[in-house]
Amino acid sequence: MTASMSLTTAKKQLFPSHMFKTSSFFFIYLLFFNSLYSQTGYDEIYDFDKFKQGWALVELNKKYGFIDTKGLEVVAPIYDNVYKYQADMVDWLKVEKNKQYGFINSDGKEIVPPIYDEINKFGEFQYHWALVKLKGKYGFIDTTGKEVIPPQYNNIYRFNYYKEGWAEVELNKKLGFINTEGQEIVAVMYDDFYRNSDYIVDWVKIKKNNKYGFLDATGKEIVSPVYEEIGSFDSYQYHWALMKAKNKYGFIDTNGKEVIPPTYDKIYKFNSNNLRHWALIKSNNKYGFIDLSGKEVVPPLYDNIGDFGDKHPFWVEVSIGRKKFFLDEEGKTVITKQ
Repeated sequence: MTASMSLTTAKKQLFPSHMFKTSSFFFIYLLFFNSLYSQTGYDEIYDFDKFKQGWALVELNKKYGFIDTKGLEVVAPIYDNVYKYQADMVDWLKVEKNKQYGFINSDGKEIVPPIYDEINKFGEFQYHWALVKLKGKYGFIDTTGKEVIPPQYNNIYRFNYYKEGWAEVELNKKLGFINTEGQEIVAVMYDDFYRNSDYIVDWVKIKKNNKYGFLDATGKEIVSPVYEEIGSFDSYQYHWALMKAKNKYGFIDTNGKEVIPPTYDKIYKFNSNNLRHWALIKSNNKYGFIDLSGKEVVPPLYDNIGDFGDKHPFWVEVSIGRKKFFLDEEGKTVITKQ
């Protein structure tokens, strides 16, 4: 195996050519060079300063290390490869040993032992963090070399996609969230998450066992995943969202409370019958009305309900079988038609 990047296959000069103008200096150089090789036994010594100022890469039995300008061994030749790394983030060199990766610091010490299958760049996911992979699991190390999140997840997705400061994590096909402190703030137990474009800004829609609910800004279940469907807030009524459970419909509000339990076969939008403050409801093939507070102002007793103002400006025609009625805006019977 050859060293990467600036490693060459030829031995490099340790001194510039203009220093050999005199035979005496050339003789001294030969003595130094032969002495260095004979004392250290290195197979190759490469240029100084290619990887780090004042260091030269050395090779012995296809393993790599470093010496300094005094000829002292600062890093023993034990690595299969050495790589330049992010000088703007850390003053480290990436090392490879037995196809695993780690880091040595500016003193030549192993700040991160070569135990990882992969190490990504710092800052790609989170400032001063680098994604690492070990035995098929992912975690993070920081710029001190510490594991802030041990490799334990099958996948870690980017921060801030669902919510500022949160990153989705996956383990055994279940999902959760971690934060920028390295804490698992939402347990890995959900089947899917949905962005909040149609919902409350600080909430995340969750799916578990084909049922839906919501997490609040702290990661707590503000709405348990018990609903077969949850619509968008404000589509029917301000701060309400239509939901479905056991094939029945009701409403939840922005506090996560059921303002109308799921008891109806269908709920129409407010003003669908030309009455702004009432919504038509259907239950067991009978019709009635609820008002803006969720109160059932007209129980679902009628086979048919017309539109307000269709036959009278302030009344609506309803029927039970062949019997027809008119209801006023308070839901009271005003005229019975035989």
